[in-house]
Amino acid sequence: MTRSARPQHLWLARAATGTPAIAFLLLNCLAIPASAVTVGLDYLLSDPAHYLDSGDKRFSNFTVTALPGTINTADIEVEAIQQGSDYGFRMAGTLGGPIISAPAGGFADFVLTFNVQTLDPQQLIQGVGLSIEAAAPPGGWAEVVERVWDLNQSVLLGTLAVDTINTTDQLQLPQPYAQLHIDKDFLVIGTVSDGASISSMVQVFPQTPEPATLALLGCGAVLLVRRRRLSTLVPALAGLTFVTAIALSPATADAAVLKDLIDTNGSITFGNLTFSDFGWSIDTVTSQGNYVADPARIDVSGRTLNGMDGLRFSGGMAAIATVNPDSQLHARITYKVTATPPFLLHDVELGFNGRTTLDGSAVVLEEVRDASDALLGSAFVQALSPLTASAILSADVQSAWITKQIDLWGGQSGTSTISIIDQAFSVIPEPSTVAAIGLGTFILLQIRRRA
Repeated sequence: MTRSARPQHLWLARAATGTPAIAFLLLNCLAIPASAVTVGLDYLLSDPAHYLDSGDKRFSNFTVTALPGTINTADIEVEAIQQGSDYGFRMAGTLGGPIISAPAGGFADFVLTFNVQTLDPQQLIQGVGLSIEAAAPPGGWAEVVERVWDLNQSVLLGTLAVDTINTTDQLQLPQPYAQLHIDKDFLVIGTVSDGASISSMVQVFPQTPEPATLALLGCGAVLLVRRRRLSTLVPALAGLTFVTAIALSPATADAAVLKDLIDTNGSITFGNLTFSDFGWSIDTVTSQGNYVADPARIDVSGRTLNGMDGLRFSGGMAAIATVNPDSQLHARITYKVTATPPFLLHDVELGFNGRTTLDGSAVVLEEVRDASDALLGSAFVQALSPLTASAILSADVQSAWITKQIDLWGGQSGTSTISIIDQAFSVIPEPSTVAAIGLGTFILLQIRRRA
């Protein structure tokens, strides 16, 4: 489906706001093949109101984080598909081209995020399926690493990972969900003589009837056994309605390149936090073999995670030991974070999408220190677990200095990659502000009593 085809379904979308059961019935009775709907990725990115419907699933709030020249979203199409009873979408390059590619001697990556919700009140999402078509030479790499969150990004429900060797993966959710948030990173790494690419990706969301639907089915079976007329169910079914929760997309700031922040002594202010004094280093003594990391290819952006302000670092880092055993990377990111008065930093959260194969390992160890270099707290994440960590600081402070030690080891024949590192901080009012608020409240109460 081209862009002009979207209005054909707008009347059904509008109908769903008032009579969802009828609208969904119309969608199924018309039997519009999911595979007939195709839009450009640039169309989905151009307006937060743009979406893709695939059967009873709606995909919306698409975002892409990528360095200029990494991908051309106008050359990527997204097609609604159906696999058995499951709906999803297929992403591929137009005219047979790849989604993303890296030349010989280079690497490239980008992050794609979106929300998915079920349009059928009787079906909930119970799992996630992911597969890719990719090509990479020996010593190169191509992968997609995906994280699945609840809609508010407060609970990490699981991860999926596919590559040139293991091209499919599935995740069973701990419980059925009506809406999810997805982030995924596409990473390709070439060798000295050959490039790597990802030509297509398929995403599906297996579903299950919600408990109320199962109860209705059970009641229907009982009624049939008792030979009650089926028409007695019509009033009850006609009365079924549902409300689709509308959530705002995570707040984000314009992305800056880590190297530019370092070279210009730049800063990012997001919410009640300002991030500054960025630094980057690679331990050239211990880092060896086939590894990739470049601060000029790491985006840094402000982001709200789990209701807290913070940063996201998006950029591929890897140690590939498939040809060069014992390949490893040891890098460090540093920066300062300052809370806007009257707030103080209270605790820290850390997360990443680290992924390994065979005997590889991926670790990020973070230390939080005050102006005197005293340790306030630390957090540790590794693949496969834990992928998230948090720590309450030993003292609430206005400013703190962060050090992230990034260690990737490919082992003797495996791989180790990181392409997303998330950071968030909670803040609390300083004690004098709390005391002032308490005093003000007391005075107001006294005035009201005298009145």
